Amino acid sequence: CSSDLYMRRSTRSVWIGLILRVLGGALLVAIQGTANSQATATDRQVQDDIGSLSSKSWQVRVSAAQALAKIGPAAIQAVPALLQSTRDRYSGVREAAASALGEVARGSTGKVVSDTVSGLLGRCDDRPEVRSAARAAILRIGTGAAPAMVDVLRSNAEITSRRFAAELLAEADGFTVGLAADAAFLLNDLDNDVKSRSAAAIARAVEQCALLGSACLPQLSAIRALGKAFATTSDPSLRQYELPVEVCLRYLEFMAPVAAKTRYQSITEAAAPYTTMVCIVALLGVAVILIWGHRTIQTKMGVIKELDREIRESREIGRAHV
Repeated sequence: CSSDLYMRRSTRSVWIGLILRVLGGALLVAIQGTANSQATATDRQVQDDIGSLSSKSWQVRVSAAQALAKIGPAAIQAVPALLQSTRDRYSGVREAAASALGEVARGSTGKVVSDTVSGLLGRCDDRPEVRSAARAAILRIGTGAAPAMVDVLRSNAEITSRRFAAELLAEADGFTVGLAADAAFLLNDLDNDVKSRSAAAIARAVEQCALLGSACLPQLSAIRALGKAFATTSDPSLRQYELPVEVCLRYLEFMAPVAAKTRYQSITEAAAPYTTMVCIVALLGVAVILIWGHRTIQTKMGVIKELDREIRESREIGRAHV
């Protein structure tokens, strides 16, 4: 009777396990199907909006750009079409396309960001609302926009685009001291506007880094190079940035030994609980070595004494025979 009850319970457990596995598999398939259908729907929506950017109605083109902005980075394939729309003859379409690029290219890297930033910088001489939208979009892209702007400044782009890029560098989050050191060539640019705006951006990057305190110490060599660049520039108008950079440099040089001492103290404090243990282990090791050495010496002395006794006995035997 007990064996039959055990068999029934075992059979019931097996069936319950099978049912749960089937239900789990069905749920997983349903979730994957929903995700795939949502992705397919999004791709279809993006393609429809890209097509609508070529509509004859400017209102439809504006609505398409706004729809792509709402989709965000998932509509990254729409970047070329939106860049084309930034040259639309209607300012409303240009403004909507510029704003959409900031949302679609947000967080991207590589060629997408480079093309987007370059295209948006070309809108700097447009109507004020378009220029404002382009400015906000570039800053919205994120840290990847700053290297792209430096590349534009390094290129032979139109002077208006280069001036716009130099102006935005001071507000870009990704313009770090390391990137500023690479952009030090701008302090000798032939255009005074590019030169002065770049100098302000570089000085701001140094100040922002100095505010981090000891965390900025790895950039100390780059800040020294920037300080030397400001000190040796041939433009007297840029000397106004030499003092702030020098102050930041002196502050960080003062912080360097303090940070090193702090690191030493932290290591000492972290090792303090183990100091006693280490000393005990070291003393035990010394004691073991002394005991082992003493026993080894005793053993060797015993062997030497035994050899000496045997030699004396053999000599006495030899004399007796003589």
